[in-house]
Amino acid sequence: MKHTLFTLCLIALLMGCKTTSINKASHETTIQRIPICSIGLDKDVVLQTAHNNVAWPVYNAPIKLVVEVVPFSQQTYKSFLNASAVQFNDIRINYVDSLESKPEFVTLKLIDKIAVLKALNTKENKSVKDYLSLNPSANIVTSVSLAFNEEQLKALKMAESVFLIEHTPKTYALELYSLKNEKQIISFNQGVAFAFKKQNCCWQEDKAHHINIVDFVQTNKNCPNKTYRKAKKAKTKVNIYKL
Repeated sequence: MKHTLFTLCLIALLMGCKTTSINKASHETTIQRIPICSIGLDKDVVLQTAHNNVAWPVYNAPIKLVVEVVPFSQQTYKSFLNASAVQFNDIRINYVDSLESKPEFVTLKLIDKIAVLKALNTKENKSVKDYLSLNPSANIVTSVSLAFNEEQLKALKMAESVFLIEHTPKTYALELYSLKNEKQIISFNQGVAFAFKKQNCCWQEDKAHHINIVDFVQTNKNCPNKTYRKAKKAKTKVNIYKL
């Protein structure tokens, strides 16, 4: 009985979506490889909530990202250790709290929301869009914090621009461009993801009576005027007497 209780507590500790502070903003922690711009769903797991990857939309065009370089804190370092133990990556971070100089990680943020909205409403992503319409609690990852090795971290810090690309089907990567327009590709699997932020879809009916995703908002925020968190609420009733 004691062994079972210990096991349940350990699972809750590792799988639960706790939070950590990054640049004074709250981020959910994770032990999973969560790519930015992927689709997820929250499920209850042993007294807490776990984020599960459920879909990888097709992105035929690069998606512009912004890169923030952040020094590790005690809190983010612990989150990294939990994730690193599960993701089986050889990245080693030498963190000593008493030292003034701290190792760094990157937070990737979605900046080109319009490009993602356009992609989600295409025929290539019909199955993803249908899933989102039937699951209002499903969300899109709009920010991910990752640790990389020194070489990759330096490349990200020096990059003039960074894009999300679909390197192979259902596999995302980062495409970096230098000041000399030299290109470098870094796979998400080369880093350790340990924190993220997510947003939910807002829906609206267009003039042709198509229901589209038109915005993303944080879970605790309302959708803009005349847009809805549930796709079925965006569908207007047709008055047959006006036809």
